Amino acid sequence: MVRSTCKVVVRLKPKDDPLDTAVQCIDNTAEPTLLVRKGADDDGLYQFSFTRVLNATSQGYTHEVCAREIVTSVLDGYNGTIMAYGQTGSGKTYTMTGPENVELDDSEMQGVMPRAINQVFRELKRRRVPDFKVSVTYVEIYNESFRDLLVPETKSSDIGVSERKNVVTLKNVSTPKCSTAAEAMEILKQGQHNRHVAGHGLNVRSSRSHTVFTLWIETIDADGASYAGKLNLVDLAGSERYTKTGAEGSVAKEAMHINKSLTFLEQVIIALSKKNAKHVPYRSSKLTHFLKDSVGGNCQTLLVACVWSEESQLSETLSTCRFAQRMMQVTVDAQKNKGGMSSVHGNLFKLDPVMQQYLEQMTAAAVAREKAKLYAEFGRRGGEEEGLADDLAPQEFLELEELRKK
Repeated sequence: MVRSTCKVVVRLKPKDDPLDTAVQCIDNTAEPTLLVRKGADDDGLYQFSFTRVLNATSQGYTHEVCAREIVTSVLDGYNGTIMAYGQTGSGKTYTMTGPENVELDDSEMQGVMPRAINQVFRELKRRRVPDFKVSVTYVEIYNESFRDLLVPETKSSDIGVSERKNVVTLKNVSTPKCSTAAEAMEILKQGQHNRHVAGHGLNVRSSRSHTVFTLWIETIDADGASYAGKLNLVDLAGSERYTKTGAEGSVAKEAMHINKSLTFLEQVIIALSKKNAKHVPYRSSKLTHFLKDSVGGNCQTLLVACVWSEESQLSETLSTCRFAQRMMQVTVDAQKNKGGMSSVHGNLFKLDPVMQQYLEQMTAAAVAREKAKLYAEFGRRGGEEEGLADDLAPQEFLELEELRKK
């Protein structure tokens, strides 16, 4: 078991004005810190501590800090989630996939999603894994409805969250298998092409939905032991107040749905950060319900909090930092999933050995009672049924006699 808390890495968007000192970062090994100054006096100085604070870093370095460790752990059989959060235009999609006008396979500019794909298949090759299976799903939550980005013609009403014994899955979504990084990359490109985008005051091509790209990985080692893990790569829509975007019409409606779901996500994070919380409102929205097993719990979770570093965006920057600090209080109890894909979530529902033995005994007793009733009925009916016992196998006949004695 890996017991810890969710990690948070803050990534600053480069400044247009190098003289703007409203947001400053100190990224050292002791205590990475973000300083936000709102106003001229000391009362307006805010200090936040995070796992790391990245400023003017390359895409490759960002992946090393945010994703490499979690991707490796998924190959070892753990569940992992990397989630980008922040206001529109702060660099979430840039971080997760790369620049809008650059191909996903650009080795210098590609983001976490394509780099994670490449890392998975490189590592499988390096480890010389005898047998493995990799499959993917790619969905978006748009206006509080699910949409399969790989088969967009699927009706939203046909897609829903299924939950059984803490296992959360989506019904009726495409799950193609991939044997190479190139195949997985093509699927990612296909999904990106189908994603909803629109322009408003903060971004001419703003993502208008939350997206979740999931890699399901099952490996079998040289000793025949199987392990399974899943990697959720989440690109959340912008967290700013919709009145700030200047959006109208359908874009304003989208913004209201986005704000509502992110508000519920924050409520879930607040509840998870409290010890012995009596209720966590996962079912308040499609987003929180779908991410129920992806934030804390049996999942190594890292939040990339993307912020503007300009004075004009300080209110939203402070809001993002406060959300990120709450995220750092969520507990993680990640466990290795042994036994194949059927056990990806199996560690969430384990019975005490004594209880397991009790249930097995109760089940066996119930079966015995039903058999006894059946055989007793044979005996009572007599006549044409009298020869039924002669048709029983020797073991069944002995079992019948034993049951009759009981």
